Amino acid sequence: MIKRAHTFCELRPKRAGVELAFKLSEELSHPRIRRVLPYATHRFAHFVMLSTPDDVDEEIAAWLEASYLDSPR
Repeated sequence: MIKRAHTFCELRPKRAGVELAFKLSEELSHPRIRRVLPYATHRFAHFVMLSTPDDVDEEIAAWLEASYLDSPR
């Protein structure tokens, strides 16, 4: 888990790679996002599978930045 005041993202090892989960107050729809679950009132957990270090690109970095800035302080 990676935290600010609260957890804003998590990394979980899986057989196919690492699953990245991040939380936002808006629900994103994108082919890279494997699933979205309601997390709390007006918050959604988004899940992305990362297979190689190259999968962490500007798009992932932007989602993580948004999650960090959107997390409760």
